[in-house]
Amino acid sequence: MTRSAGCSSHIPPRATALVQAELCAFAQRGGHALVDLREELADPSTGLPDPGYFLDYCHLSPSGMVKAMRAVARCLRPATESDTRPVGPDRPGDRRIRAVGHLLSACHSAWLGQPPDVLRRQLAVAVAEDPSVSVDMSDLLALLTNGVPAWLTPEYDRLCRWPNAERYLNPTER
Repeated sequence: MTRSAGCSSHIPPRATALVQAELCAFAQRGGHALVDLREELADPSTGLPDPGYFLDYCHLSPSGMVKAMRAVARCLRPATESDTRPVGPDRPGDRRIRAVGHLLSACHSAWLGQPPDVLRRQLAVAVAEDPSVSVDMSDLLALLTNGVPAWLTPEYDRLCRWPNAERYLNPTER
């Protein structure tokens, strides 16, 4: 895959610890309520972000969204029993939507040059959500590993049928 001229680094964009600390201090100084997602979304055994709450390095998974918004709700009102209530049954197509989200996350991560273990985890979660995406996953893996420009491959054409995948795979076509 080729990268756009504006992307010169393989390091994904993120707020540094210094910026995060300054934002927290600003909220405290202004008397604002603060939901520190670094704590809310941490794995209790390591203190590091729990991968189950993320699609990739920053985009929240559905369970991450629920966890984050429940923390916001607690900040706005006292905790109640409803904080532990299940989110509700899947609607038809929800698992496919989540699977495609993980595939798109893998596209985005690949575009940023993330390591193969990150991509493998995202793809494994996608297939666990909906095994039918394994065809799309095979296309993505072929695209990432075949060593020729992406746009020369049939996998590229198939993946770019999804508007959101094309956004990552063909960022200069807007």
